[in-house]
Amino acid sequence: MTVSSRKRWQDVYAEKNPFKLPQAVSSRLKNCIDQHGNAQPASLKYVWLYMHEEDLFLDKEHARSNRMLNLEEWLNVVDESAALGADTLVVSAGISPERRAQLWDVCRWAQDVYGMSVAIHIYRHLLADSEIRATRELDQQRTHLLIGPALTDQMILLKDSGIDFHPLRRQEKHAVHPPCNLPKVMTCVGTTGYLYTCGLVLGNEEYRLGHAVQDRLDHVMRDESLPHVIPQGLIKANRGCDGCPPLVLRQLRKAKETADRSY
Repeated sequence: MTVSSRKRWQDVYAEKNPFKLPQAVSSRLKNCIDQHGNAQPASLKYVWLYMHEEDLFLDKEHARSNRMLNLEEWLNVVDESAALGADTLVVSAGISPERRAQLWDVCRWAQDVYGMSVAIHIYRHLLADSEIRATRELDQQRTHLLIGPALTDQMILLKDSGIDFHPLRRQEKHAVHPPCNLPKVMTCVGTTGYLYTCGLVLGNEEYRLGHAVQDRLDHVMRDESLPHVIPQGLIKANRGCDGCPPLVLRQLRKAKETADRSY
């Protein structure tokens, strides 16, 4: 399901043919569906991408010995996810701005081609001015910025930006309770392309489900032998459940309801 990046961008963003965008969407979805054959496709609602996050891996040697996905491969992950029904994308990006330039291309693709709601989750480095401008160029009706608890200064910088941003609350629970079934409708992809049950266990080989380039996402999501549930008692290491797409969506809905009541 590989298409050259140049051809892909020309197909979607050509200026003349007004039907170019729907044609491109139809073609990409048809290719994904054809590859799934006649089997009932998996149900997928959320996509969680960790871009440029090799420092998260428990096995540091693994991170150094595996190449990171290129832009075309990240876009293919979005394509496959959309073909299975995903409508929400969360991109967690913690490393410095010069290491995460592809992020906005991926977000734009998800919005322009598939109409996805996109949340950008930052937690270690503030957004640079150029990144704030890039975020403003996205569809603001479907763009949310999630600010990790350690980046309160970012909210001051964003105050007059027009970007919809939300501070993430520090988690009170230090372990999973009860068991979490949310991964059954979610996929999480690490920077080297490996698929994991969710971001909580990113880099943990026990919860590795496959590889975004080598394995079909539909097969991975339908394989009941793979760990699509996080067991009770698992310690929430790193950032825990920060950035978890369904939890993020729930928080955004509550924020909107609170804002609506204040008017």
